[in-house]
Amino acid sequence: MKLKLLNKLRKKIHKDIGLIQDMLMSVIYEVFPKAVLHGGTAIWRCYNGTRFSEDIDVYLDKEETKKINAFKEKILKNKMEINKFKKTKNTIYSKISFKGIEVRFEASLTNTKNKEIIIKPYETIEGNYLNVFTLTAEELIKEKAEAYLSRHLIRDLYDIYILTNHVENKNKIKPVIKKLINNYKKPKDESILETLVFIGAVPTSKQIINNLEKWAK
Repeated sequence: MKLKLLNKLRKKIHKDIGLIQDMLMSVIYEVFPKAVLHGGTAIWRCYNGTRFSEDIDVYLDKEETKKINAFKEKILKNKMEINKFKKTKNTIYSKISFKGIEVRFEASLTNTKNKEIIIKPYETIEGNYLNVFTLTAEELIKEKAEAYLSRHLIRDLYDIYILTNHVENKNKIKPVIKKLINNYKKPKDESILETLVFIGAVPTSKQIINNLEKWAK
């Protein structure tokens, strides 16, 4: 019997944030039906990831900005609060809360024609499912590898490690993994991973790199 995410999450704050994410995702797809979920939340909700991520990151077409007011109205109608809302030429950044618990929402206003987009079930913390647009495992690895090489955060390395289990075209992504290995530097925040992985063993960065080296052979 599969455990609900609610029962896998050990920290109350993670359960509370997870609930708000679900509420917000429902609103996002009601207003922006073509939104593309990516980042850490896409991994733990759509790819059976085991690292908690509190942010919601999506790609939106710039035309969708016409619906911003409707988005704000829906958030408020669903008893959530908008603590911060900022729009630039290419980004919408917001902090949204419910009963004092806050979630960061960021929408990149960009053309996604060059990205591989698929439909996958997004698992809610109650064990239900919402079909969403997201990136393929290969596309997410590309983004995570680029992120790791620029900021050296353990979360990005761990996410790549998880995503390799979902790659369908290994040869397509091998060059990305090899580039990561060849330019690898130790993460600057390795100790934080134990607080983010909510179930199962927590590998060291050395173990992850060794695993990726074997995978990319």
